[in-house]
Amino acid sequence: MKTEQKGFTLIDIMIAVLVIGILAAITIPIQTGYQKKAWRAVAKRVMMEIQGKEESYFLNYKVYAPDLGLMYYPSATINIDDNGKSVAAHQALYNIQVSMLSDSISYRITATPINRQIGDECGVLTIDNTGQKLPVKCW
Repeated sequence: MKTEQKGFTLIDIMIAVLVIGILAAITIPIQTGYQKKAWRAVAKRVMMEIQGKEESYFLNYKVYAPDLGLMYYPSATINIDDNGKSVAAHQALYNIQVSMLSDSISYRITATPINRQIGDECGVLTIDNTGQKLPVKCW
């Protein structure tokens, strides 16, 4: 009399692992892209806040603030996390700074991706006192 065996064969398990691997290979890069896009949105929001503070500073002092320290930020440049909070460099996603242009009456705010945000398709984000935002496709 032959006994009936129950369970999965090695082939069944290998096929299941292969399907899971293929799904992971497809979804992980997509998820990473969405995450980087969300972090980029946080950096843009912080840059717009800084731009507003620059304009307020200009109204009060008739010059733009040459660095973030003059606008009540912790230092001349800040490193922000995924919530837009200032953090240590090793925890940050963007380094944001303000630089005065050669004419001394214009500024540029620059957000440089660091750590986990390196490799973002947009790279360095900038906005200046005229409202010009670069790269255009990322704003």
